[in-house]
Amino acid sequence: MAIGDGGRVSQIASLFALEVFGSFRLRAPDGCRIDVSSRKAQALVAMLATAPGGERSRSWLQSNLWGSRGADQAQSSLRSELSSLRGLLNSEGASLLYSDKTRVWLDLDRIAVDARKPLSGASGEFLEGLDIPGEDGFEDWLRTQRNRFEAAERATPDPPSVATMPTGFSQLPALAVLPFVNLTGDPEQDYVAEGISEDLIDRLSRLRWLPIIARSSSFAVRDANVDPRQIGDMLGARYCLEGRVRRQGADNMLSASLIDCEGGNMVWSNRVALTPDDAPTAFRDLLTGLTTALGAKIDLEEQSRALRKPQSDLNVRELIWRGRWHLNRFTADDAVQASACFAEALAREPSSPEAIIQMTW
Repeated sequence: MAIGDGGRVSQIASLFALEVFGSFRLRAPDGCRIDVSSRKAQALVAMLATAPGGERSRSWLQSNLWGSRGADQAQSSLRSELSSLRGLLNSEGASLLYSDKTRVWLDLDRIAVDARKPLSGASGEFLEGLDIPGEDGFEDWLRTQRNRFEAAERATPDPPSVATMPTGFSQLPALAVLPFVNLTGDPEQDYVAEGISEDLIDRLSRLRWLPIIARSSSFAVRDANVDPRQIGDMLGARYCLEGRVRRQGADNMLSASLIDCEGGNMVWSNRVALTPDDAPTAFRDLLTGLTTALGAKIDLEEQSRALRKPQSDLNVRELIWRGRWHLNRFTADDAVQASACFAEALAREPSSPEAIIQMTW
Protein backbone atom coordinates (compact mmCIF):
# COMPACT_ATOMS: atom_id res chain seq x y z
CA MET A 1 0.00 0.00 0.00
CA ALA A 2 1.44 3.35 -1.04
CA ILE A 3 1.06 6.32 1.28
CA GLY A 4 2.30 9.69 0.13
CA ASP A 5 2.93 11.15 3.57
CA GLY A 6 6.23 9.82 4.91
CA GLY A 7 5.30 10.92 8.43
CA ARG A 8 2.17 8.79 8.22
CA VAL A 9 4.24 5.76 7.19
CA SER A 10 6.50 6.31 10.18
CA GLN A 11 3.49 6.56 12.50
CA ILE A 12 1.96 3.32 11.24
CA ALA A 13 5.28 1.52 11.57
CA SER A 14 5.60 2.61 15.21
CA LEU A 15 2.24 1.15 16.31
CA PHE A 16 1.64 -1.88 18.48
CA ALA A 17 -0.77 -4.33 16.81
CA LEU A 18 -3.51 -6.21 18.67
CA GLU A 19 -5.60 -8.99 17.15
CA VAL A 20 -8.63 -10.12 19.14
CA PHE A 21 -10.44 -11.95 16.33
CA GLY A 22 -9.24 -15.52 16.49
CA SER A 23 -6.55 -16.19 19.09
CA PHE A 24 -5.23 -13.24 21.10
CA ARG A 25 -2.10 -11.79 19.47
CA LEU A 26 -0.14 -8.70 20.44
CA ARG A 27 2.89 -7.46 18.52
CA ALA A 28 5.42 -4.74 19.34
CA PRO A 29 6.14 -1.91 16.85
CA ASP A 30 9.12 -3.92 15.54
CA GLY A 31 6.79 -6.80 14.64
CA CYS A 32 7.93 -9.15 17.43
CA ARG A 33 5.17 -10.98 19.23
CA ILE A 34 4.61 -10.01 22.88
CA ASP A 35 3.93 -13.09 24.96
CA VAL A 36 0.97 -12.26 27.23
CA SER A 37 0.56 -15.71 28.78
CA SER A 38 -1.96 -14.95 31.53
CA ARG A 39 -5.57 -15.37 30.42
CA LYS A 40 -6.70 -12.57 32.69
CA ALA A 41 -3.99 -10.29 31.31
CA GLN A 42 -5.20 -11.07 27.77
CA ALA A 43 -8.77 -10.35 28.84
CA LEU A 44 -7.71 -7.12 30.55
CA VAL A 45 -5.93 -5.84 27.43
CA ALA A 46 -8.93 -6.76 25.24
CA MET A 47 -11.35 -5.04 27.63
CA LEU A 48 -9.32 -1.85 27.47
CA ALA A 49 -8.77 -2.02 23.71
CA THR A 50 -12.51 -2.28 22.99
CA ALA A 51 -13.63 0.28 25.61
CA PRO A 52 -14.56 3.88 24.70
CA GLY A 53 -11.32 5.83 24.80
CA GLY A 54 -9.44 2.65 25.74
CA GLU A 55 -10.31 3.23 29.40
CA ARG A 56 -11.95 1.24 32.22
CA SER A 57 -12.28 1.94 35.92
CA ARG A 58 -10.31 -0.21 38.34
CA SER A 59 -13.53 -1.24 40.09
CA TRP A 60 -15.06 -2.40 36.78
CA LEU A 61 -12.01 -4.51 35.95
CA GLN A 62 -11.89 -5.99 39.44
CA SER A 63 -15.59 -6.87 39.33
CA ASN A 64 -15.44 -8.50 35.89
CA LEU A 65 -12.11 -10.32 36.17
CA TRP A 66 -11.88 -11.11 39.89
CA GLY A 67 -15.51 -10.90 40.96
CA SER A 68 -15.35 -14.33 42.58
CA ARG A 69 -12.81 -13.04 45.10
CA GLY A 70 -13.07 -10.62 48.00
CA ALA A 71 -12.59 -6.91 47.35
CA ASP A 72 -9.10 -6.75 48.86
CA GLN A 73 -7.90 -9.80 46.97
CA ALA A 74 -9.40 -8.52 43.69
CA GLN A 75 -7.65 -5.19 44.16
CA SER A 76 -4.33 -6.90 44.87
CA SER A 77 -4.72 -9.21 41.86
CA LEU A 78 -5.37 -6.27 39.53
CA ARG A 79 -2.28 -4.46 40.82
CA SER A 80 -0.16 -7.56 40.24
CA GLU A 81 -1.51 -8.08 36.71
CA LEU A 82 -0.93 -4.43 35.82
CA SER A 83 2.63 -4.60 37.10
CA SER A 84 3.36 -7.59 34.87
CA LEU A 85 1.76 -5.95 31.86
CA ARG A 86 3.73 -2.74 32.31
CA GLY A 87 6.90 -4.77 32.07
CA LEU A 88 5.71 -6.12 28.71
CA LEU A 89 4.06 -3.01 27.24
CA ASN A 90 5.98 -0.05 28.60
CA SER A 91 9.53 0.82 27.71
CA GLU A 92 11.42 4.06 27.37
CA GLY A 93 9.69 6.16 24.73
CA ALA A 94 7.04 3.51 23.93
CA SER A 95 4.60 3.32 26.86
CA LEU A 96 1.23 1.79 26.02
CA LEU A 97 -0.44 1.07 29.39
CA TYR A 98 -1.31 3.73 31.97
CA SER A 99 -3.20 3.84 35.26
CA ASP A 100 -4.01 6.04 38.21
CA LYS A 101 -5.86 5.46 41.47
CA THR A 102 -9.23 4.92 39.80
CA ARG A 103 -8.61 4.17 36.10
CA VAL A 104 -6.63 2.00 33.72
CA TRP A 105 -6.22 2.85 30.04
CA LEU A 106 -4.37 2.10 26.82
CA ASP A 107 -2.92 4.78 24.56
CA LEU A 108 -5.08 4.03 21.51
CA ASP A 109 -2.95 6.34 19.39
CA ARG A 110 -0.12 3.82 19.74
CA ILE A 111 -1.99 0.60 19.06
CA ALA A 112 -3.81 -0.74 16.00
CA VAL A 113 -6.71 -2.95 17.14
CA ASP A 114 -8.49 -5.13 14.59
CA ALA A 115 -11.77 -4.83 16.53
CA ARG A 116 -11.76 -1.06 16.05
CA LYS A 117 -11.62 -1.36 12.25
CA PRO A 118 -14.34 -2.34 9.74
CA LEU A 119 -15.06 -6.06 10.08
CA SER A 120 -14.48 -6.94 6.41
CA GLY A 121 -10.97 -8.18 7.13
CA ALA A 122 -11.72 -9.89 10.45
CA SER A 123 -11.48 -13.66 10.70
CA GLY A 124 -12.24 -15.96 13.58
CA GLU A 125 -14.35 -15.63 16.70
CA PHE A 126 -13.76 -12.74 19.08
CA LEU A 127 -11.14 -13.92 21.65
CA GLU A 128 -11.40 -17.47 20.36
CA GLY A 129 -10.74 -20.08 23.03
CA LEU A 130 -10.44 -17.58 25.88
CA ASP A 131 -12.47 -18.41 28.94
CA ILE A 132 -12.06 -17.73 32.65
CA PRO A 133 -14.03 -20.32 34.64
CA GLY A 134 -15.88 -18.97 37.64
CA GLU A 135 -15.84 -15.33 36.54
CA ASP A 136 -19.42 -14.65 35.46
CA GLY A 137 -18.74 -10.96 34.85
CA PHE A 138 -16.12 -11.77 32.24
CA GLU A 139 -18.30 -14.42 30.60
CA ASP A 140 -21.20 -11.96 30.34
CA TRP A 141 -18.92 -9.33 28.83
CA LEU A 142 -17.39 -11.81 26.37
CA ARG A 143 -20.80 -13.09 25.27
CA THR A 144 -22.06 -9.55 24.74
CA GLN A 145 -19.02 -8.62 22.63
CA ARG A 146 -19.29 -11.74 20.49
CA ASN A 147 -23.00 -11.09 19.88
CA ARG A 148 -22.25 -7.45 19.04
CA PHE A 149 -19.58 -8.28 16.47
CA GLU A 150 -21.62 -11.11 14.96
CA ALA A 151 -24.61 -8.79 14.55
CA ALA A 152 -22.46 -6.08 12.97
CA GLU A 153 -20.96 -8.58 10.55
CA ARG A 154 -24.36 -10.00 9.56
CA ALA A 155 -25.90 -6.65 8.78
CA THR A 156 -24.64 -3.11 8.62
CA PRO A 157 -27.74 -1.29 7.32
CA ASP A 158 -27.73 2.27 6.15
CA PRO A 159 -28.73 4.47 9.08
CA PRO A 160 -32.22 5.94 8.84
CA SER A 161 -32.36 9.52 7.67
CA VAL A 162 -33.57 12.19 10.06
CA ALA A 163 -34.95 13.98 7.02
CA THR A 164 -37.71 11.33 6.78
CA MET A 165 -39.15 12.22 10.20
CA PRO A 166 -42.69 13.68 10.27
CA THR A 167 -43.20 17.44 10.45
CA GLY A 168 -42.97 18.64 14.05
CA PHE A 169 -41.36 15.40 15.20
CA SER A 170 -38.31 17.22 16.55
CA GLN A 171 -40.47 18.94 19.18
CA LEU A 172 -41.60 15.63 20.65
CA PRO A 173 -39.58 13.42 23.03
CA ALA A 174 -39.40 10.37 20.77
CA LEU A 175 -38.26 7.03 22.24
CA ALA A 176 -36.33 4.23 20.50
CA VAL A 177 -36.72 0.80 22.10
CA LEU A 178 -33.66 -1.28 21.29
CA PRO A 179 -33.83 -5.10 21.20
CA PHE A 180 -33.15 -6.54 24.62
CA VAL A 181 -30.03 -8.72 24.83
CA ASN A 182 -30.12 -12.34 25.99
CA LEU A 183 -27.21 -12.97 28.38
CA THR A 184 -28.56 -16.15 29.94
CA GLY A 185 -26.49 -18.48 27.76
CA ASP A 186 -29.71 -20.22 26.69
CA PRO A 187 -30.46 -19.57 22.99
CA GLU A 188 -34.13 -20.38 23.63
CA GLN A 189 -34.36 -17.16 25.63
CA ASP A 190 -33.58 -15.08 22.53
CA TYR A 191 -37.26 -14.96 21.65
CA VAL A 192 -38.13 -13.86 25.20
CA ALA A 193 -35.68 -10.94 25.10
CA GLU A 194 -36.80 -9.79 21.65
CA GLY A 195 -40.46 -10.37 22.51
CA ILE A 196 -40.18 -8.06 25.52
CA SER A 197 -38.81 -5.29 23.27
CA GLU A 198 -41.59 -5.74 20.74
CA ASP A 199 -44.30 -5.83 23.41
CA LEU A 200 -42.97 -2.63 24.98
CA ILE A 201 -42.94 -0.90 21.58
CA ASP A 202 -46.59 -1.86 21.11
CA ARG A 203 -47.65 -0.71 24.59
CA LEU A 204 -45.67 2.53 24.59
CA SER A 205 -47.00 3.48 21.16
CA ARG A 206 -50.46 3.81 22.77
CA LEU A 207 -49.28 6.85 24.74
CA ARG A 208 -50.66 9.64 22.53
CA TRP A 209 -47.96 12.15 23.52
CA LEU A 210 -44.91 9.89 23.11
CA PRO A 211 -43.74 8.99 19.56
CA ILE A 212 -42.09 5.56 19.39
CA ILE A 213 -39.51 4.81 16.71
CA ALA A 214 -40.56 1.91 14.49
CA ARG A 215 -39.14 -1.51 15.34
CA SER A 216 -37.43 -1.87 11.95
CA SER A 217 -35.46 1.34 12.51
CA SER A 218 -34.55 0.89 16.19
CA PHE A 219 -33.53 -2.76 15.75
CA ALA A 220 -31.40 -1.91 12.69
CA VAL A 221 -29.54 0.83 14.57
CA ARG A 222 -28.79 -1.56 17.40
CA ASP A 223 -27.32 -4.05 14.94
CA ALA A 224 -25.12 -1.26 13.56
CA ASN A 225 -23.49 -0.93 17.00
CA VAL A 226 -23.74 2.81 17.61
CA ASP A 227 -23.88 4.70 20.88
CA PRO A 228 -27.02 6.44 22.25
CA ARG A 229 -25.99 9.89 21.00
CA GLN A 230 -25.67 8.55 17.45
CA ILE A 231 -29.06 6.84 17.80
CA GLY A 232 -30.57 10.19 18.70
CA ASP A 233 -28.97 11.87 15.68
CA MET A 234 -29.99 9.17 13.22
CA LEU A 235 -33.54 8.50 14.41
CA GLY A 236 -34.52 11.86 15.86
CA ALA A 237 -35.01 10.12 19.24
CA ARG A 238 -34.49 11.98 22.49
CA TYR A 239 -34.44 8.76 24.54
CA CYS A 240 -33.56 5.12 23.96
CA LEU A 241 -34.43 2.09 26.07
CA GLU A 242 -32.03 -0.83 26.29
CA GLY A 243 -32.27 -3.99 28.35
CA ARG A 244 -30.81 -7.37 29.20
CA VAL A 245 -32.06 -10.74 30.34
CA ARG A 246 -29.51 -12.58 32.47
CA ARG A 247 -29.46 -15.65 34.69
CA GLN A 248 -29.58 -15.22 38.48
CA GLY A 249 -29.95 -18.40 40.47
CA ALA A 250 -33.02 -20.32 39.34
CA ASP A 251 -34.60 -17.24 37.77
CA ASN A 252 -33.92 -14.90 34.89
CA MET A 253 -33.46 -11.22 35.74
CA LEU A 254 -34.73 -8.50 33.42
CA SER A 255 -32.93 -5.15 33.60
CA ALA A 256 -33.94 -2.07 31.62
CA SER A 257 -32.22 1.32 31.30
CA LEU A 258 -33.54 4.57 29.87
CA ILE A 259 -30.81 6.69 28.22
CA ASP A 260 -30.92 10.39 27.38
CA CYS A 261 -29.55 10.43 23.82
CA GLU A 262 -28.49 14.07 23.98
CA GLY A 263 -26.15 13.62 26.93
CA GLY A 264 -25.61 9.85 26.72
CA ASN A 265 -26.46 9.48 30.43
CA MET A 266 -28.81 7.00 32.10
CA VAL A 267 -31.88 8.66 33.61
CA TRP A 268 -33.79 5.58 34.85
CA SER A 269 -33.24 1.86 35.40
CA ASN A 270 -35.18 -1.05 36.79
CA ARG A 271 -34.61 -4.76 37.52
CA VAL A 272 -37.31 -7.41 37.87
CA ALA A 273 -37.20 -11.19 38.23
CA LEU A 274 -38.66 -13.44 35.53
CA THR A 275 -39.45 -16.67 37.34
CA PRO A 276 -39.96 -19.85 35.29
CA ASP A 277 -43.53 -20.26 36.55
CA ASP A 278 -44.68 -16.71 35.74
CA ALA A 279 -48.27 -16.91 34.49
CA PRO A 280 -49.18 -14.98 31.32
CA THR A 281 -51.21 -12.51 33.39
CA ALA A 282 -48.22 -11.86 35.67
CA PHE A 283 -46.00 -11.25 32.65
CA ARG A 284 -48.52 -8.82 31.19
CA ASP A 285 -48.67 -7.00 34.52
CA LEU A 286 -44.87 -6.75 34.53
CA LEU A 287 -44.83 -5.15 31.07
CA THR A 288 -47.69 -2.84 32.01
CA GLY A 289 -45.71 -1.72 35.05
CA LEU A 290 -42.63 -1.04 32.92
CA THR A 291 -44.70 0.93 30.41
CA THR A 292 -46.28 3.03 33.15
CA ALA A 293 -42.92 3.71 34.84
CA LEU A 294 -41.28 4.71 31.54
CA GLY A 295 -44.10 7.04 30.60
CA ALA A 296 -44.01 8.72 33.99
CA LYS A 297 -40.22 9.12 33.91
CA ILE A 298 -40.11 10.63 30.43
CA ASP A 299 -42.99 12.92 31.38
CA LEU A 300 -41.05 14.14 34.42
CA GLU A 301 -37.80 14.51 32.43
CA GLU A 302 -39.56 16.66 29.84
CA GLN A 303 -41.10 18.87 32.52
CA SER A 304 -37.67 19.37 34.11
CA ARG A 305 -36.07 20.05 30.71
CA ALA A 306 -38.62 22.76 29.94
CA LEU A 307 -38.17 24.30 33.38
CA ARG A 308 -34.43 24.74 32.82
CA LYS A 309 -34.92 26.86 29.68
CA PRO A 310 -35.88 30.55 29.57
CA GLN A 311 -39.62 30.77 28.94
CA SER A 312 -39.01 33.01 25.94
CA ASP A 313 -37.12 30.14 24.26
CA LEU A 314 -39.84 27.52 24.72
CA ASN A 315 -41.82 26.08 21.82
CA VAL A 316 -45.50 25.13 22.13
CA ARG A 317 -44.77 21.62 23.35
CA GLU A 318 -42.27 22.86 25.94
CA LEU A 319 -44.71 25.48 27.20
CA ILE A 320 -47.16 22.66 27.90
CA TRP A 321 -44.50 20.63 29.73
CA ARG A 322 -43.58 23.62 31.84
CA GLY A 323 -47.23 24.33 32.60
CA ARG A 324 -47.75 20.74 33.69
CA TRP A 325 -44.78 20.99 36.07
CA HIS A 326 -46.40 23.98 37.76
CA LEU A 327 -49.82 22.32 37.72
CA ASN A 328 -48.49 19.24 39.51
CA ARG A 329 -47.27 21.36 42.43
CA PHE A 330 -50.89 22.04 43.48
CA THR A 331 -50.38 25.58 44.80
CA ALA A 332 -52.31 28.72 43.92
CA ASP A 333 -49.22 30.53 42.60
CA ASP A 334 -48.19 27.55 40.46
CA ALA A 335 -51.72 27.26 39.10
CA VAL A 336 -51.48 30.86 37.88
CA GLN A 337 -48.13 30.17 36.20
CA ALA A 338 -49.47 26.96 34.63
CA SER A 339 -52.44 28.84 33.22
CA ALA A 340 -50.11 31.44 31.72
CA CYS A 341 -48.04 28.72 30.00
CA PHE A 342 -51.15 27.01 28.55
CA ALA A 343 -52.60 30.36 27.43
CA GLU A 344 -49.39 31.23 25.58
CA ALA A 345 -49.33 27.78 23.96
CA LEU A 346 -52.94 28.27 22.78
CA ALA A 347 -52.15 31.74 21.46
CA ARG A 348 -49.36 30.29 19.31
CA GLU A 349 -51.29 27.18 18.25
CA PRO A 350 -55.06 27.60 18.82
CA SER A 351 -55.85 24.08 17.56
CA SER A 352 -53.40 22.27 19.87
CA PRO A 353 -55.41 19.43 21.52
CA GLU A 354 -52.87 19.08 24.33
CA ALA A 355 -52.97 22.81 25.18
CA ILE A 356 -56.80 22.78 25.17
CA ILE A 357 -56.89 19.68 27.43
CA GLN A 358 -54.41 21.12 29.90
CA MET A 359 -56.10 24.55 30.01
CA THR A 360 -59.46 22.90 30.62
CA TRP A 361 -58.01 20.80 33.44
